[in-house]
Amino acid sequence: MRASVLILGMLLGTAPALAFDNEPIGFRGINWGTPIEGAIANLTLEQTKGDLTRYSRTGDQMTVGEAKLQFVGYEFYKGLFKAGTMISEPGYTQEMIATFRAQFGPGNQLNYLIQDFEWFGPQTTILLACSSIRRTCVASMSSAVLDAEDRADRAKAAAGAGKDF
Repeated sequence: MRASVLILGMLLGTAPALAFDNEPIGFRGINWGTPIEGAIANLTLEQTKGDLTRYSRTGDQMTVGEAKLQFVGYEFYKGLFKAGTMISEPGYTQEMIATFRAQFGPGNQLNYLIQDFEWFGPQTTILLACSSIRRTCVASMSSAVLDAEDRADRAKAAAGAGKDF
């Protein structure tokens, strides 16, 4: 038993990172890790919180596939492009799901009662969360590398919060 667990662990440890169909290396023409200075054209600052800055872009295409969008956002972490976000107009959940599945494959459906999907690749993580109550979808496409760095930095900050108690 112990030998089979060891062999399985070795196989999983050397397996290539999972990928999905058409894994992007960025979002809407901006590659992951692009410095803000290289992407600033037409961006409008929406919010700054610590190392994160969020922008919208003037003149953005407000559709993805057949779905109409009410918001498209761009997030930079420590000055590097980390993520893009799209929020659909109400009533376009099925179009959003169909578009993402057609482009990236079926994805992992987190719960069959809720229409949330995820795609993980070595470069990109995609999360699509659709609400039947609001009748909208929120899609986030982000750099797997910068996501990991952000999570590690937040975990370090949280661990240091012990002095606050």
